[in-house]
Amino acid sequence: MLGTLETPLAPLWGWLILSEIPRVATVAGGTIVLVTLVRHLGRGVRVQPWQR
Repeated sequence: MLGTLETPLAPLWGWLILSEIPRVATVAGGTIVLVTLVRHLGRGVRVQPWQR
């Protein structure tokens, strides 16, 4: 999971550590990836073992 989060969180680290200002498109793309990842992981938790 850390490897998956590395790419969408890169602009955040750049902003915090290097004081770079990310573009709106970069933030929007990272948000889309994170929301999709959380939804995907959430679906896996809700599925009962006998439904797989």
